[in-house]
Amino acid sequence: MTGGAVAELGRALGCLLDLPSSAHGPVAAAAGLGEAPTVEAHTAVLVLQCPPHAALYLGDRGMLGGDAADRVAGFWAAIGVPAPAGCDHAARLMALNAALAERERTAAGPAARAAARARGALVREHLSSWLPVWFAALADTGDPWFGAWAERAGSWLAAELGALGGSGGLAATEPAALADAGPGLEGAGGVDELVDALASPVRCGMVLSTSRLREAARSAGMAVRVGERRFVLRNLLEQDPAGTLRWVSGEARRWEGRFARWAHVDPVVGSWWQARARRTSLTLDAVGAAA
Repeated sequence: MTGGAVAELGRALGCLLDLPSSAHGPVAAAAGLGEAPTVEAHTAVLVLQCPPHAALYLGDRGMLGGDAADRVAGFWAAIGVPAPAGCDHAARLMALNAALAERERTAAGPAARAAARARGALVREHLSSWLPVWFAALADTGDPWFGAWAERAGSWLAAELGALGGSGGLAATEPAALADAGPGLEGAGGVDELVDALASPVRCGMVLSTSRLREAARSAGMAVRVGERRFVLRNLLEQDPAGTLRWVSGEARRWEGRFARWAHVDPVVGSWWQARARRTSLTLDAVGAAA
């Protein structure tokens, strides 16, 4: 598959993240995903569990907006393209990548080189820094369609990163969002601070989705009220602090293994997330031992 074809695959995959419509069927088929997702599945996965916004995975509070979203908006401004609403949404970023690839192919001289540099920065700074985390979270939802989408998108991202290997060493650089990330769980005092840290992927090195938290509750025989994941996690910690800490530590180790595999694709980013997940597991083990 040529570089242009890879970028267009990314555009098609990103398109499928928008609210499903009749236009999605042919796109899903062309991307090798069969039928398009249902509106119900889209809402359950992308709205209620794993919204595809960079700020949720790279922001120190694990919420929309903030400095993480501003960083992405600044990139749009830097390349002279008006930032759309939700400019840190995966679909918008994947479409921008395809547009820059097309400009690189059709322009000449300095314009083509500028497009290539912008595209390299986009992939490195604003896609590879968080998409592998989100892909893994999608797999955890248990939805078969989005699980297949995440696998296909992971192959697409790996191809884009492979192309960066010869683009001025970009594939060997650490994305600024990770280089500038604050501390992990260290220093989080009290349940509220611990919950906030565990709800921020860039702080804890994993995504504690509501699906996984409810599974943890069921396996421990605990009753958990339906709610946002911070609420569910706090409820679990209040009912069984020691057992919940052990389970979350185990989750961190599971994510550490996932990132170890991704490190074969992207050594810099994969190793960063792997180390953060490992640190979370060790910290929680120490907290549990002292409790």
